Amino acid sequence: EDMQRVFNEYADRRIKVIETPENLGITGNTNLGLAHCTGDYVSFYDHDDTVEPHALAEYVRRINDSDVKPGLLYCDEDNNDENDVPSLPLLKPDYNEDFLLSNDYILHWLTIRRDLLKMVELSGNDVEGAQDYDMTFKIAELGQPVIHIPEVLYHWRIHSGSTAGDPAQKTYTQNAGTRAIKNHLDRLGVEGDVVRGRAFFTYVTSFEAPSPLPA
Repeated sequence: EDMQRVFNEYADRRIKVIETPENLGITGNTNLGLAHCTGDYVSFYDHDDTVEPHALAEYVRRINDSDVKPGLLYCDEDNNDENDVPSLPLLKPDYNEDFLLSNDYILHWLTIRRDLLKMVELSGNDVEGAQDYDMTFKIAELGQPVIHIPEVLYHWRIHSGSTAGDPAQKTYTQNAGTRAIKNHLDRLGVEGDVVRGRAFFTYVTSFEAPSPLPA
């Protein structure tokens, strides 16, 4: 009822409200939303975060300026507290497959070409909480261009109970991250083990030495 009142206040034909009789969880709700998407690109956006007013325009500019339509885009970000005071800017590197195996540095604001989403299996409950990480690997495996926009366009809101405020509150998301990496290696046919790193949301991926060993 409270949520419906909010929707009514922001009556806009561009906003599509999808009702479900029960909470399907992060991955289930995300997949339900994806089934109703119609645009060329899909952006994954958390309901309690904010973006810069020109963020979408910057994404569109980078898409239009590319000779080959990007398969995936992401930007820099920071944290905003409950008083909208910014902190901890995350200035990300360009796409780096090896670095991605150690942490989900792409994180927000993941945007993916919708035709590519149709080519991969959507994330399941086994990666609940790390579904964006899982999807990043799946899309990257298709070999399409990955665009990094080096601007802080996304603001991850910190509040009591949020993962940004206290990562220890949601250890299941870190375990899901290890599964996302392991699933990625399995799809590539690469033997390797993944364990959680010492810092929150970091991972250590170990590969088996080839046999026989190379010269």
